[in-house]
Amino acid sequence: SYLLENYNFGPHYFDDLHFANKRISKLLKKQGYDLYIKGMVYKKLNHLESAEFFLKSYLKVSPQPQNALWQLANLYFLKKRFKKSIEFTDLAIKRGYRRNDAVYAMKGKSHFNLRNFKKAETFFKKAIAYSPNYFRNRLNYARLLFHKKNYDKSLSQLIVANALFPNQLETLKGIASIYLKIGKNKNAQEILNAILKIDPKNKLALQLIKKFDEI
Repeated sequence: SYLLENYNFGPHYFDDLHFANKRISKLLKKQGYDLYIKGMVYKKLNHLESAEFFLKSYLKVSPQPQNALWQLANLYFLKKRFKKSIEFTDLAIKRGYRRNDAVYAMKGKSHFNLRNFKKAETFFKKAIAYSPNYFRNRLNYARLLFHKKNYDKSLSQLIVANALFPNQLETLKGIASIYLKIGKNKNAQEILNAILKIDPKNKLALQLIKKFDEI
């Protein structure tokens, strides 16, 4: 089980599958760990139907199903089955999966996509409280605030996110979008120029910079 929890799957997933299968004892195979690995490999390859089959097969034989439940929650999110993702996140927690910022962020994003904005905000705040220095938690909350047209608070979260992980493109795009919304075109132009330094072919930034040049 240590191998499963700590093995980092590389880019050659089927080689990893062969390696992991060789290392797993007959006892662990009886407990279905080979099914878990196959599910993880197919998930990494984005073969979600096969991944779902093997992870669900693992649930039938596993004495400790919480990690597979969590992986299924992630899988259902990828398939845009957000209610199912919430259901399996709750099942994973119930069966012993650790509560952490990833759990809260997942539930927040699922509720956001289901347009349950009040619940989404609750879980995004929990994710930030659990891990305040992870920039993506701030970014998730900023997106919700932007959607609610609370641009000042959204900008505050994005500025914190940028301080935690400088010059991340998603964050910079969010900041530029807010400056445009509130009419701070000069500030927006500065951020767009910063984006183009990182990604000179960024289509959105190039289009917006061209508009500024035409004014």
